[in-house]
Amino acid sequence: MSSAALSMAVLFAPGVTSGQPPAETRVPILTVCEVLADHERYAAHPVAVVGRLQSIVGVIDGYDFLAQDKCERPIRRDNRTLPNKMLVGFYPDEWMPQPPTDRPSLDFSGVRDKLIKVQRTTRLGFHKEYGFSGARRVPNTWAVIYGRIVSPPKPGQKGYNPGPQHFLSDAPLVILTKPYNMHILDAGGTLVHAPEDEPQ
Repeated sequence: MSSAALSMAVLFAPGVTSGQPPAETRVPILTVCEVLADHERYAAHPVAVVGRLQSIVGVIDGYDFLAQDKCERPIRRDNRTLPNKMLVGFYPDEWMPQPPTDRPSLDFSGVRDKLIKVQRTTRLGFHKEYGFSGARRVPNTWAVIYGRIVSPPKPGQKGYNPGPQHFLSDAPLVILTKPYNMHILDAGGTLVHAPEDEPQ
């Protein structure tokens, strides 16, 4: 994960509970594969998605992705099977909806159950981060992100681009979120402490 993503992770206590949240605030908790299999359904309301957080980091900028391996129902587009990942977006394009700004209490036991499911098919692995002094190998992390699922616009819709969707970096979906709704997990599903970014 990029150092920028680490700075956007949140503390254990706010936003996630070890017990069941009230029914009226309960948020659907899904794996990356579950979202890819039925993304139009889950685009209607904010959801929490569990997966491997990996990055592409260059000298100037970087991108974070939430991923899972070996999805049974990946997204196909233009006769291609697209990678099982979604771009983590904080600044939506003009045609995109805004990310949710609330900070719900997530069901930690549900997050842990979904992480176990992800780990059955997915290894954590590493990514490379490039700087002026060269490249370094950085471990990926597990994460749960609360946000809104967005797919590229179709022909005739605002924002449609018949060429490559460069902002997606070949990811078929975006999860739009706020920094304070990105939660970093250890291998057992416990949340990792990190600097807190309070909602404005």
